[in-house]
Amino acid sequence: MRADAVHGQDSVLARAAAVLDAVLGHFGTAVIVIDDGYTIRHWNAQAERILGVPAGDAVGSDIVDRGLPGDEGFPDRERVSRLHRARHWVGRALAGESVSRTATIPAPGGGVHSVTVTATPVRDDETGTLLGAVITTSEAGEPFGLTSSSALLEALVDQSPVGVGIYDERGRYLRANSALERITGRPAHRMAGHTAAYVMRGPVGVAATRCVREVIATGVPMVGTELVGAVGSDPEERAFHCSYYRLTAGDGRPVGAASMISEVTEARRTGIALRRANERLELLGAATRALTESLDLDRTLTRFAELVVPRFADHCIVDLVAPDGRLRRSALRHTPGLLADEEQEPWTPVGEEVDYPAAHPVSRMLVTGTARVDQGAPQSLDYEAIAPTDRSAAFARRVGLTSALTLPLRARGQLVGVASLVASVSGRSFGEDDLALAVQLADRAAVAIDNALLFRRQREVSLTLQHSLLPKRLPDVPGLTVAARYLATTEGEEVGGDWYDLLPMPTGRVAVVVGDVMGRGVAAAALMGQVRTALRAYAAQDLPPAEVLGHADELVSGLADDIIVTCVYGVYDPREEQLVLANAGHVPPLLLDLVPGPRAGDRADDGAPVAARTVSRVDACGPPLGAAMHDPYHHVTVDLPADRMLALYTDGLVETRDVDLDVGIDSLARELRRVDDDLDAACDSVLARIQPAGADDTALLLLRPECSTRPRVATRVLDPVPREVRDCRRFVVTTMGSWGEGEELTEITELLASELVTNSVRHARTSVALTLSHGADGVVVEVKDLGGATPRHRAAAVDDEGGRGLMLVAALSSSWGTRVLPDGGKAVWCRLSRPLGPGR
Repeated sequence: MRADAVHGQDSVLARAAAVLDAVLGHFGTAVIVIDDGYTIRHWNAQAERILGVPAGDAVGSDIVDRGLPGDEGFPDRERVSRLHRARHWVGRALAGESVSRTATIPAPGGGVHSVTVTATPVRDDETGTLLGAVITTSEAGEPFGLTSSSALLEALVDQSPVGVGIYDERGRYLRANSALERITGRPAHRMAGHTAAYVMRGPVGVAATRCVREVIATGVPMVGTELVGAVGSDPEERAFHCSYYRLTAGDGRPVGAASMISEVTEARRTGIALRRANERLELLGAATRALTESLDLDRTLTRFAELVVPRFADHCIVDLVAPDGRLRRSALRHTPGLLADEEQEPWTPVGEEVDYPAAHPVSRMLVTGTARVDQGAPQSLDYEAIAPTDRSAAFARRVGLTSALTLPLRARGQLVGVASLVASVSGRSFGEDDLALAVQLADRAAVAIDNALLFRRQREVSLTLQHSLLPKRLPDVPGLTVAARYLATTEGEEVGGDWYDLLPMPTGRVAVVVGDVMGRGVAAAALMGQVRTALRAYAAQDLPPAEVLGHADELVSGLADDIIVTCVYGVYDPREEQLVLANAGHVPPLLLDLVPGPRAGDRADDGAPVAARTVSRVDACGPPLGAAMHDPYHHVTVDLPADRMLALYTDGLVETRDVDLDVGIDSLARELRRVDDDLDAACDSVLARIQPAGADDTALLLLRPECSTRPRVATRVLDPVPREVRDCRRFVVTTMGSWGEGEELTEITELLASELVTNSVRHARTSVALTLSHGADGVVVEVKDLGGATPRHRAAAVDDEGGRGLMLVAALSSSWGTRVLPDGGKAVWCRLSRPLGPGR
């Protein structure tokens, strides 16, 4: 034999001895290695113990001459027979066969006992040539009926359901059990001398070899490593659960490695399927939550697109059916990063009509009416044939479309739109399972979209009704500047029942109203219209504010049992610069002093008070209308000169789920301190700063006296005696003259004022207050007294002594009337218009 061959044989046998010693020596197993000439090359410590022969005597001798266990101590005749069998038995191992048998040896105390002897061939790593054999010997008859430790180890390895592999120091197989043979698809003798990369081939083999070499090099075990990939020529992906550890000789020198491998392909597939099922359920649950969060159509479409991109698809397109039957782009989302920051949308943008070519999946789906999945290699698609525009085709080619799901959106039996989920840069390829999931998503989206569309139509009806019932423009009221705003809720919320109103009254006074009907939608808007109409009717009767709310309470209580309305009703008299106000459960009006004054707690550095505008609440709260509390309403009188402003509003401006009502009112008060004299600008400023995010509708009404248009006023208090009538006439003539009025209007005013004063003196018998107010359209005469009975207009007979005064008043004035005063008494008034033409 050549020297290099001898050296190679020695090296292989030495490695085999070292590895087996490392593995089996701990189990008390004797390890003997012989070459192909029956010469003993290795004899471990356990062989010395079991066979009673020192290693120095055994190594280098012939195994047959040395004798096998049980040869000594028997007659020569029997010895020859046993040697013949031994030579034949060892020869079988050297011929490539693994052989096991039981022999007997002398027991230390006399007699004999059994040992198990196993011989296994050793081959060259590269050529597979037989170089020798390994003989292992261990004692039989272990406790508890077990075989010897080596036999036990053999059983553990060979019968283990886990693939066990033993490797030399270069990471090549020395031994593999039957489980590993099943995993690799190769018999153990064809694995010996090769690495896992050669045996298993493919990604798993390469990774396994890397793990073996790493544990040999580092000594750090790898436990629970998962290897996934193809094995050999089979393209199907398999999964393995692997552990690797290093084997060392008695002196600590690494001699190889061992591995335990379990195939977990089915378990992994089951786990992946379960995970995907959970992900699908989670996606459907998230879709249900997201699509029921709002009735706002745009928000619903946005949430749907955000839900599926990039989680399920790379692009999401939703086209809804317009009233004319055409498709209009309503939502569009790409995986983030596909478009540059300034890049224009390459596909049809939201809001535009879409005209799909006949070859497009959407057009085909509209023909069949069923959801579809389309797949194709990006390089083979005819983008120009399927894209609506050249720009769309260019973008589709750039990202490389791989698959598309086209889904009809149906609700209540009608097609409301089409959703397209497209895969591109992610490399996804949609299958039937994906189509089934997408259909469920589309069904949920269709219901949500249909609900949003129905809500939008209902909301538009409510808004139309709401705006039709609010003043188109506020009337011009002499002596008063007014501005108002109404803001509906955001798109996804129903319209509420907030309203405001401004009602001019015959004597130059004006009624102001702000209210809120509990509830939302068409019903709330309709109820608001009923209440507003009723309040206008009560205002036309010139009733005191508290009495107006009392009548309104009875009206609302009669409409339904569960209706609540809050309202503030006040009457402003520019002649007296006073506001009489009553409140039915509404948020308190705020009174702003426009002229800065000292405010408690605000001090300059020198300790002097700091001038600031002050805001106070007007508290006059009674029960809400319709609350069935039957409590009387009360009024308060507020001085409202030209240096003050009054703010009436609804709770939507100051209260949300997160903001307490008092905190909101204080915020409004702070903003009012900042406003300037322009009330329209003040409304816009206040709403811009503190208007909550559209959770409730809001009404805001600001009013401030205006000196330049305020009527001129003259008042005279008269005693209840007849001679005061003459004084009344002189007062009227003097006042009218000072106002520059002509003789005709002065004479009529003098006549009617004397008639009203005469009636008051004769019937009320209390002091009489005569007030003349002069405006741009004429003169108002008003007489107040403390009498409770109001005069009635009746036709006087020829012989009646009374009744002709009111006939005269009705005939000569443009209008006349009576009203009950809030604090008792009555007022009778008449309005005289200026004559037309130069004769005035």
